[in-house]
Amino acid sequence: MFAQLNRLARPAFAALALALVAVSAPPVTAGGLQGKPIFDNYDGDYDCQSVKQAIRYLKKRNYKMIEKLEKEAEEGIYLFSAKKKNAEHVFIPYYITYDACDREIVSRTPIKEEKLL
Repeated sequence: MFAQLNRLARPAFAALALALVAVSAPPVTAGGLQGKPIFDNYDGDYDCQSVKQAIRYLKKRNYKMIEKLEKEAEEGIYLFSAKKKNAEHVFIPYYITYDACDREIVSRTPIKEEKLL
């Protein structure tokens, strides 16, 4: 008896769920959107990240021993020195230029270590 009820109940519940979704969804084409979309309020200016937020961004990308260099290239551009492991699991030092307003690494150049004789 339960097997027969289960066989009949599944399609009935599925039909009921589809009917509720079809009835509860508001028609988009009839009324349109009442307010402005969020993108219309965008003026092109983001808040630039702080140095701590920029360091957190680099840490998430597996950079270690991150140090901010004293000078800044321009407003919102930070210069860091950091190390990252390569494929052989050796730490390679880099100079990193980070744009805090666009929230991306602009450039990354390896630091050449001078050997002392």
